[in-house]
Amino acid sequence: MRDPLAVSAPLPPSKLFTIPSPCEDMRTLALGGLVAMLVLVATFLAPAVAAAPTAVAAGHGPLGSPTQAPTTVWAGYVALGSAGSVTKVSGTWTQPAVTCGSATRYALFFVGVDGTSLSDIEDIGTAAQCSGGTASYLAEWQFTYAGGPISSITIHPGDTISASIVYSSGNFTIKLTDGSHTFSKKVYQPGDARDSAECIVARPTTISGALHLANFGTVTFSSCKATISAVSGGIGSFASVFELTMTQTTSTKPLAVPSALQTGKKGFSVAWKRAN
Repeated sequence: MRDPLAVSAPLPPSKLFTIPSPCEDMRTLALGGLVAMLVLVATFLAPAVAAAPTAVAAGHGPLGSPTQAPTTVWAGYVALGSAGSVTKVSGTWTQPAVTCGSATRYALFFVGVDGTSLSDIEDIGTAAQCSGGTASYLAEWQFTYAGGPISSITIHPGDTISASIVYSSGNFTIKLTDGSHTFSKKVYQPGDARDSAECIVARPTTISGALHLANFGTVTFSSCKATISAVSGGIGSFASVFELTMTQTTSTKPLAVPSALQTGKKGFSVAWKRAN
């Protein structure tokens, strides 16, 4: 069955796409058997924080040290750890409805590991597309060499989505539930960096650049937690945490802005500001 969020764009060979910015690199597209179409929600594309960033306290403020730049594709929170230290990330959010005009727009909502890596991918979450004035929603998972839509779960606005990624002995166990149905899968992918955990709103990117962000209003992550170096806590409770504001590619005008972290340093919201 054709993926409802696929678009008419040729799928290049698995390749690294990069936006020329000091802190963003597009991760490899791994789309399984969908070789004729670019499935946007299968590319939970991640910006990489610049190498050896200065640790910052979590909270509402600028991204990283003064030398860091806002990301053009992500909004949310990222916690950094040493190589191999991240063993779990989990998040709960309410699926927002997107407001659609005639233009095509996209929005992705997910939890992930290795957002700072240029080669490793471990993400699971939901996506929304506006096309021809109609909104479509989908659940999706994406790893370096596998991924695709989660056909057993139908996503609706207002659904409470809980997603998690747990690592043990080379295996990642991914899970997503909408409260009524649960998807779970084990993926063997040893040797990954496992040096960051994130809860993110994103817009997809193709070889031509970042696509326009759908108007999702505000999405609330009631919980975003991680386990790093055997310590579990809210995403903002770790030593090195980044608050990411999505901006235009050519300016610092914000597209999506995260709130301050709430009680327990695990909850926050992201507000849509503009499409591009």
